[in-house]
Amino acid sequence: MAPDGANAPADPERRLRMLLDVSNDLTRRLELPVLLRRLVEVAVDLLDARYGALGVIGTDRRLEQFIHVGIDAELAAQIGPLPEGKGLLGVLIDDATPVRLQRLSDDSRSSGFPSHHPPMDSFLGVPIRVGDEVFGNLYLTESSRGEFSAEDEELALALAATAGVAIENARLFEHRRQLELLDERTRIARDLHDHVIQRLFAVGLNLQATAGRLPTDIAELVVAQVAEIDGAIAQIRQSIFSLSVTGAAKDRVRARILDVIDRFQGRLQQPISARFAGPVDLLADAALTDDLVAVVTEGITNAVRHAAATKVSVAVTANERELIVEVDDDGAGPPDDVRLSGLANLHARANARAGSLDLVQAEGSGSRLRWRVPLRSAD
Repeated sequence: MAPDGANAPADPERRLRMLLDVSNDLTRRLELPVLLRRLVEVAVDLLDARYGALGVIGTDRRLEQFIHVGIDAELAAQIGPLPEGKGLLGVLIDDATPVRLQRLSDDSRSSGFPSHHPPMDSFLGVPIRVGDEVFGNLYLTESSRGEFSAEDEELALALAATAGVAIENARLFEHRRQLELLDERTRIARDLHDHVIQRLFAVGLNLQATAGRLPTDIAELVVAQVAEIDGAIAQIRQSIFSLSVTGAAKDRVRARILDVIDRFQGRLQQPISARFAGPVDLLADAALTDDLVAVVTEGITNAVRHAAATKVSVAVTANERELIVEVDDDGAGPPDDVRLSGLANLHARANARAGSLDLVQAEGSGSRLRWRVPLRSAD
């Protein structure tokens, strides 16, 4: 039997004030992990529940995160692994509609609890949507009034809607911060590549030229120092690559293109330069990344083998509508017959994406290979 007042509704004015405070609070907290835990804490307080949790749905339609409140760390360790999204939790993932139960054990979809898990009877679960996506579910158990009411369900849905907006804002904030960090790392890498390496390279060439006019014993010392400079250049190139490749970023466009360029370094009189503009890594999926790497590889190969170039530059530009790769060289210019074997492959890759490939005279002298593909249909 429920205690006196167990089914009495909570003060609606207090709940409204709390919901408004929560809305302001959540929109101020931009760190997503902090926001999610705060959301569960607020939900437990707002709906007078003893336990609360938030399950984040992964790409495999299982729970990839499970943030819980009400069970301390020691008890959680005794219970064991966090839920993966089976039983009633899995039902909420597969059918994103609210579930409200007076007793969990009475529902045939409930899979029970592991050892050491505290008893839980009343249950309320609602989906959290971010735009058209179901981000996860908010779970509450053990209402202080014995069971959750229809009013509780409405309040939980309102809180979930607020949370959806806050989560979307947090994602945008993190996205923007990652872009800023990526741009800063790219700027540093570009400065190292375009200024420091080129100056060291020029110093090495000058020393090599000077060594030819010196006595043998002194020339050997100079050549040894040139080797040290070459080693320093190799280390700087590795540092540049490390700035662009961290953890899961090994397959990003910038990293893979810089890797291609690094393999060609030393085959021209001047270092190959690279320039990136726009959110290249964010707009290119794995298949498009493969195409871009092929374009850069073939463009540099043609410049080295067929154009007798001494200088090559690579530019990759992306916006919300299109992605463009340009490979410029100072070689002999485009031949009259541009049916080079590699270009047929690049033409095919461009055509498959409703794009284009051009090999034209660059400004001044040399050639410009320009590969362009739309990222989405024009409005």
